[in-house]
This record gives sequence, C-alpha cells and structure tokens, in this order.
Amino acid sequence: MAKSRRKAFKPSPQHEISVYPILVALVGGVIAFGMLHYSLLLAVLSAGFVGFFSWLWWWRQNQKSAATQSPPARHRSAAQSAKKRRR
Repeated sequence: MAKSRRKAFKPSPQHEISVYPILVALVGGVIAFGMLHYSLLLAVLSAGFVGFFSWLWWWRQNQKSAATQSPPARHRSAAQSAKKRRR
C-alpha cells in the first residue's frame, strides 16, 4: 500500500494579507456599538442625576420661600386708606 501524502495547507497569495474583511467589519461594528451603548447609558444616567438634584434644589427653595412668606395684605378701599385731616 502506498502512503498518501497530503500537502500542507497554504493559502493562496490573494488571501495571505487580507484577513476576512467582513469579519473585521463585524467585530469592529460590535465594539463600536458597545462603546456607543455605554456612552449613551452614561449620558442618560448623568442627565437623570443632574435633573433629580436640580429638581430637589428647586423644591427646597420653594419650600423655604413658602414658609417665610408673609400673609397677603388685606385690600382697603380708598375711603379707609385716606388719612384723617388734623384741624
């Protein structure tokens, strides 16, 4: 029986340099999507954080001003507010 000798796999010259460009594009796309996903998540959470504490500050300012406001003055008619003349 004759031994069969297999030749070692040798890629053709056109495939030696380029490594599956579609695979490179897909992996790059997944990495870019992941980075954008976390950037978007960070932006949304930061906006929520700032918005919540801005609202809390605004609410506390309104609570302070409501507690220190004087009651509204009663409306007087012109006859009541006219000063009496001294004679």
